[in-house]
Amino acid sequence: MAKKNKNFDNHEELLDEQLKNPKFASEYLSSFLPFEDDVDEELFLEALGKLIEACGATKFSKETDVARRTAYSAFSKDGNPQFKTLTKALDYFGLSLQIVPKKIVS
Repeated sequence: MAKKNKNFDNHEELLDEQLKNPKFASEYLSSFLPFEDDVDEELFLEALGKLIEACGATKFSKETDVARRTAYSAFSKDGNPQFKTLTKALDYFGLSLQIVPKKIVS
């Protein structure tokens, strides 16, 4: 018999549930990164904040030693997280930054 899906009242609840999956979370955050030189840091930071909320801000705060208030502020529209805060957040979700060469079009 097929496994029944949870019923969700709205798309936010569904997104919150899906963000608990590391592969989905990785793809979700990656979708906010630029493919060209067009960078929208605000959207990326808000997406990371959404991920923190979905997985539990209190738990995140306790396990990363990043204060809840700091996390909410850093990963908001007007946020400007320190590199250490960003890497702690990514590490918490089993994610990492990678530096790769840009594709050069000849």
